[in-house]
Amino acid sequence: MDLRELNAKLRSERSWFRDNTELVAVENITTSDLEGQVRKNGLQSSHVRELMDDIRDQGQVVPITVDEEYVAVDGNHRLEAFRQLMQEEPDGDWDKIRVYQCTFSSEEEKQQYQVKSNKHLPSKANTEDDYVDLVAKKLQKGGFGKITWDNYNDDSTNFDTLTDKVKAHFSYLKMRSDVAKKLVRRAIKSAPGSKFKNHMMNELVKLAGCSSETKWNGTKSRQESNGWWLMTIGNKAHIYPQLAGNALNRKISNDNINNTVVFNCSNLDGMDGMKLDQWRKDRVADVNKINNANKVLKKKLIDEILFSPHKIEKSCKENGFFKVKKKSNRAGDFDASSVPTSGW
Repeated sequence: MDLRELNAKLRSERSWFRDNTELVAVENITTSDLEGQVRKNGLQSSHVRELMDDIRDQGQVVPITVDEEYVAVDGNHRLEAFRQLMQEEPDGDWDKIRVYQCTFSSEEEKQQYQVKSNKHLPSKANTEDDYVDLVAKKLQKGGFGKITWDNYNDDSTNFDTLTDKVKAHFSYLKMRSDVAKKLVRRAIKSAPGSKFKNHMMNELVKLAGCSSETKWNGTKSRQESNGWWLMTIGNKAHIYPQLAGNALNRKISNDNINNTVVFNCSNLDGMDGMKLDQWRKDRVADVNKINNANKVLKKKLIDEILFSPHKIEKSCKENGFFKVKKKSNRAGDFDASSVPTSGW
């Protein structure tokens, strides 16, 4: 129970507190193991200390919730605060705690109650890690219907479907879609059968500096090295004006510079092999458009395209960077069809 829920009950029924709560000896309240809490890392001693100070100042404001057997469902930090107060101040009036006994129809209902209750003040609100852990555990237990931990990566549509299910599961939190997507993205990170590998941009820059596919051997993105300049792009939205503008500036500043772009698809949510192949073709088309639209210098702004490796299945595994070939046409366009779809 959180403070908002308590106040709502008191507004609707003035005698609710008297009729539905009771003082119970602290020693008679039991707790499940720490994994029973919806917090990934269990109890936090610093928060227990904060609650001890608060209880000394104003007493216990919100009752803890227990089940039929007086096992704490919500309020583990407050219960531990009372236990610590009993040890540190044995002469104080800390041996009894106010409880609200509640009946739950299932473990899932109990878990949802715990999540919803972690909002009372002062409280240790659930962190993003807590929610990620809850989603992963529920997926592992088959709690999201047909989508399971073992088959998640079998269907590229599972990401959107699971995102909707997570939003519905935490409907009382009024969770935004972007937040739900982030939780799902983190929760399924180690699910078996992943078809893709993503990369951090700084990791790609280091790999590019050592790659035989390019003469650039620098250490940072947007750095000139060995007569070449390199920029990493993970999102279509960064092509204009970031890539086009920076490439133009480099050509204006240094007439002899060559520009390389490394494309790394930063959002693989709901992606499958065909969609990734199309994403790469679209990026080649974007570069050709930039190069052919440049009327200022009458030269190509992008001299080299590299694609980072994403596919990790044996049938189409990709290793290292792939350097896109150019067509033999007069315009010297990059050839999207030269990018392999079954590994390199």
